[in-house]
Amino acid sequence: MNFNCYIDEAGDEGINTGGSRWFLIGGVLVRKADDLAISRAVDRVKALIGQRDGRKPLHWRELNRSHNKRLAVMREFGDLPFDFVLCAVDKDRLVEKKVFKQKQRLYNYLTRILVERISWRVRDLTDGKGYADLYFESRSNMSYRALEDYLERVKADPSSELVANVIGKPIPRTGQECKNLQIVDACAGACFAALEPNDYGMTDQSYVTFLRERFYRRKGNLSDYGFKLLPHDGAAEFAGDNMDQGAINRESEPQAPGSHTSKGAAVGLTAWSLSRACSLLRNRLYLTRLSKITPSFLCEVDPGFYPGSTPISPTTDR
Repeated sequence: MNFNCYIDEAGDEGINTGGSRWFLIGGVLVRKADDLAISRAVDRVKALIGQRDGRKPLHWRELNRSHNKRLAVMREFGDLPFDFVLCAVDKDRLVEKKVFKQKQRLYNYLTRILVERISWRVRDLTDGKGYADLYFESRSNMSYRALEDYLERVKADPSSELVANVIGKPIPRTGQECKNLQIVDACAGACFAALEPNDYGMTDQSYVTFLRERFYRRKGNLSDYGFKLLPHDGAAEFAGDNMDQGAINRESEPQAPGSHTSKGAAVGLTAWSLSRACSLLRNRLYLTRLSKITPSFLCEVDPGFYPGSTPISPTTDR
């Protein structure tokens, strides 16, 4: 059994640039046998939300003025047979931010964390006999040759947790070339909305609830596999200042579509809301003992695995 993995990011990886607080990378893992059928869902979704130009790729950011369309998109995609892995970093909590100021360092490191988990999922589903091709949303300022070299060094490292024989090389493509890249674009955007506070300090978890059954779990463990947050000390319920992980846990009561969570929001006196209030309080306590990404930590787990600074044209990377 072989797979295609479609990878895209949300937020920006810039450090101290006034950009987003969170930077995240998501991967949609699809069985090759299901790939064509899943890609056809993109056309159905475009028709559902009334996108006039069917040839134009579906972009999550362009739906920012229509909450209902975003809900409809995630409802449709959430019913498709794929696995989803998210890796996200809260840049405000990085201790030595200068470590990641070099171009592409943060992107490559977070990609490594993602690809490790993709390789575990492929291994578990196929007893190590499967294989996954990696399709990345093409970015003009990205060196995929440097990313490929980085991942090859990770594979060769005896201490690496990446299952090397089940993962292919990075293949840059556009959403127009690979329709399923439009699916991971939406999934990453939904997760970004759940983590990144807006101008009023609020996040929107209504979209990510539709991915509840898609997140990769291993023996019920979500936070170390399908929803990996950095810096992180393993506290399973922590998911950012405003993220109530009940939105993505299977055993939790579903959150009503369109609902929002904000700092200091009033909590009604019901059994569910009291339980949720306790969960939010635990999240606040976890903030005091979060681990940090430090240079010494990086040297320990990722020695020398940084790409060179020489850019390579995306055309030669293809």
